[in-house]
Amino acid sequence: MLGPPCWIPVAMPVGLYLTQYYLIFFGLWVVAFLYSSCDAFIISNALHICGQFEILNMTFDDWRPEESDSNARYRIRKYSKRHNELLLLGNQFNQLVNISILLGIFGNCFIVCSSGIALLISMKNGNALEDVINCVVRIYVGYMSLFMYSYFGEKMFYQAENSRMTAYGCPWYIMPSDIIKDIQFIIMRNNSFCHLTIGGVLIMNYESFKQLTRLMFSSFSILKLMIE
Repeated sequence: MLGPPCWIPVAMPVGLYLTQYYLIFFGLWVVAFLYSSCDAFIISNALHICGQFEILNMTFDDWRPEESDSNARYRIRKYSKRHNELLLLGNQFNQLVNISILLGIFGNCFIVCSSGIALLISMKNGNALEDVINCVVRIYVGYMSLFMYSYFGEKMFYQAENSRMTAYGCPWYIMPSDIIKDIQFIIMRNNSFCHLTIGGVLIMNYESFKQLTRLMFSSFSILKLMIE
């Protein structure tokens, strides 16, 4: 027996049995590869955008009061152009992955809730310790995936918000009035933040992680009462 009878009926020819078994085996590997590849894509691009915002903020960090007006205008023009590119990149990235994040969030919430129910049933029936450990591992993996999305969403928001404080921290108070107006425009433009969203509806950050945790535990409590 290569597979459990709930997956593949045993009353079939050996060749057909092996064919169906290996199709399921490779299908599961493909699904696992695609799932991990999507997570790796989201992580790498989120880190890239965060790093680019941090590099951009260095444009104002090394600003000296004795710089000439022409140099200051060049620095502002260069900053504004790059900042607009990063905002567009962040919005395009969110539009690209928000559906994937939505499906991943629903999948992880389902895994956590179902694993919690299975854990309660296993402990109630006095099953082997291995079943309890498997349920705990699934809950841990699901929560780590949820926290990963929340962490990188919070990181992108923080880096974009930090750009506004960096622009305000430059020596704008000793500059000509036209340059001060440019810096004011940059600060207002920094109100456009980069976010990771769940399906374009809910912003993914630490607060969303807490809300999802409360929602899962509420659903878990209801399912527990239904089982009992």
